[in-house]
Amino acid sequence: MAKWIVDDPGGAMTALEALDDATMRRIRRQMVENGAKVLLKELPNTIEQRHHVVSGALKGSVGVGKIYEDLDGTSIDVYPQGDDPRGVNNEMKLKIINYGFYHSASGKRQYKKDFFLGEKFRKKCEPRIRGVMMETLRLCMEELNNK
Repeated sequence: MAKWIVDDPGGAMTALEALDDATMRRIRRQMVENGAKVLLKELPNTIEQRHHVVSGALKGSVGVGKIYEDLDGTSIDVYPQGDDPRGVNNEMKLKIINYGFYHSASGKRQYKKDFFLGEKFRKKCEPRIRGVMMETLRLCMEELNNK
């Protein structure tokens, strides 16, 4: 699926760089995990709003895949996992629904031009993700200052 990079929400990196590595990684991981919760709610809602629910397997399979951490950053995979009752991979199904073809009235196969996980989806989710990440940072910094 698409890869999003939320660039330094609200100057967070400046605040995090002043901390030791272990604390910085812990806070960064919390920020990313809480930001991913927005996607875990929004992706199934968008799948349902776009009427891509047949058995409910795709909508119900959205989850966190893996968290990647290194010195430069932390990232997390959020995508549909597993297979539906017929054995079709849910991630592949979402890719086909989003990027695939459609058949016009004339019967010709045409590429889709309206990707529901495109720029509209990003513009809808990214401000909320940034807000959640900054709130997490604020709470963690308050916790550190109170120690």
